[in-house]
Amino acid sequence: MPGRLARLFSTPPSASQQARQLEQPAAASKPTALPDICEQLRAVSDAETVLTGLRNLGEVLRRSNGQEICTVFLCLSPRLEELSVIWETQALVRHEHISTALLLVSAQLAERDQVQSPKQLGAPSQPAPQTQTVLDQYADSILARHAKFLHQQLGSTIRCRANATLYLLAAITSRGTPLTTRLVKTLDMSLPALVNLAHPPKKKDDDTAGKSSLLRSWDDKDPLKRPSCALLVTLIQAILRHADAHTLTTTVSSRPLMAALLHHLSVHPHAVVVETLQLIGRKILHESQGLPASLQAEAFSDNALLQLAYVSEREGGGRRALDASNAAHSMLMALGTHHSHGMVPTLEGRGMMRRSQSVRKFTRNHQQAQVKQGFIAYCTS
Repeated sequence: MPGRLARLFSTPPSASQQARQLEQPAAASKPTALPDICEQLRAVSDAETVLTGLRNLGEVLRRSNGQEICTVFLCLSPRLEELSVIWETQALVRHEHISTALLLVSAQLAERDQVQSPKQLGAPSQPAPQTQTVLDQYADSILARHAKFLHQQLGSTIRCRANATLYLLAAITSRGTPLTTRLVKTLDMSLPALVNLAHPPKKKDDDTAGKSSLLRSWDDKDPLKRPSCALLVTLIQAILRHADAHTLTTTVSSRPLMAALLHHLSVHPHAVVVETLQLIGRKILHESQGLPASLQAEAFSDNALLQLAYVSEREGGGRRALDASNAAHSMLMALGTHHSHGMVPTLEGRGMMRRSQSVRKFTRNHQQAQVKQGFIAYCTS
């Protein structure tokens, strides 16, 4: 077996070759039939054939929106055995092209929530697999058996590898609370790579063209072309959306995750800003979640407050910009005037006081302008 694996992945390409080849768009071609794709995935002695099979499967999933094809594919591979074998081989002898293609295909499968019955699709008459259960088990096995591999991909200096991993993690999280809980337990929240991935692409000062490019590529359909920070924000939003009480506490306590979500808020698209702040308001600050005031306050570092102040002071930019500005202003008001969020003292002067002198001075009369100016003055001092 070791000799077989060595032949399979004997000559991996260099890092520069990987980056160039993976960034190139796949050539347009006629879709390959699913039975042929399954045969390609089973050809474990031929790395090029396996890679071709993964790319063909990804292309078929993209062209069909995935739901119908997913059902038929699971009839041909009821437990996704072929993909599971490829995961195991990658853990032993790694081929970077195959790794990235495997991450992308696994993410496309994990995104599938609703599938049709094989009868509707003219598939073989054999019993339909329990598709949701199979996909959940497949996602769970990736987290349980290949956490080290995922961490290595997140820490890669090749952007497309990190992007493909973030894309997969977000897709797994979107499948619901149990897998979100598993992911948060599996993912190393102190991973330095998370801090690096949160930074927007470097640009010159006052480079409006660079910022416009960031906004245009934020929702690109190809995850390899999206900014890594966009995929990381999508992942954190999904975690907040599906987290149970314990997972929520762990997430909010993670400084790298909260920093990734809030420390670059002013360069995020307006719609993303609104979605992020609505999630924070609903999942962190709302009293129904029962988070302690001290934990709520931990989510808002000086940089986070400064970003909120910047967004709240924006003028122009249309309706979406106004919505983002209003959302940021409302959150600053809530943080600066309600002691339940841990940023200001109680009426009796007791409780956590994270911004004691500056916040007290500008929130005494609960004036909107004073609250905002107080936060700005404190954060920029």
